[in-house]
Amino acid sequence: MNNKLAGIFSGLVSPETLQQIACQYDDIADTNIKELGVDSLAIMELVLRIEESLDIIIDYETFSVEQVATPRLIMNMLASGQVS
Repeated sequence: MNNKLAGIFSGLVSPETLQQIACQYDDIADTNIKELGVDSLAIMELVLRIEESLDIIIDYETFSVEQVATPRLIMNMLASGQVS
């Protein structure tokens, strides 16, 4: 699953951070994605990638950026196959 998570972040974070996501997930799982270098535009791209990966359409009226605030939250979303 970390490869899927790394794929979601690919091109949105530095290669070093991508390596951490793929290989040292436990060390960064609860780090805010903004601290990992994901800016507001990249967050939008990240959400679009999650939609595509899960083959869903996110209801942006009820969606909050806090739902994807950390790699762990994103990983849980990918594992469950739905936005909570």
